[in-house]
Amino acid sequence: MEKVYEFKTLSVGICMFFLGYIALSIGQNQSILYIAMAVMTIGQIIYSPVIQNFTAEVIPYDHRSTYLSILDVIGHIGGIFAFLFVPLMNYVQPFIITVIYLLFGIISLFIIYRLKHINSKVNTSIRSVS
Repeated sequence: MEKVYEFKTLSVGICMFFLGYIALSIGQNQSILYIAMAVMTIGQIIYSPVIQNFTAEVIPYDHRSTYLSILDVIGHIGGIFAFLFVPLMNYVQPFIITVIYLLFGIISLFIIYRLKHINSKVNTSIRSVS
């Protein structure tokens, strides 16, 4: 039952993260931009420990710290790339940036649900063998 809540928490966190970026890309008012940044930050705070927990379960114990540090760096690089889209708004219409953020969010959720499906299949087959 704990795994179900972890996937729901992960999904909610990622949705909040990408919704914050989407609101940031279309926001015109300063208060909307502050709220978008808050939603984005809260979403990252929600999904980050869950991803680290999933990663820690998969990685061998003796290499865990290396993999988790690489995962952290990849997360920061992803945030930098997403933030680099903001200056592009001078050259590209905000709608296109919003669509790009939306596509990244949908792809992320698809990957998570696909991994959940694969993980449940593996756990079912392991239980049936034992």
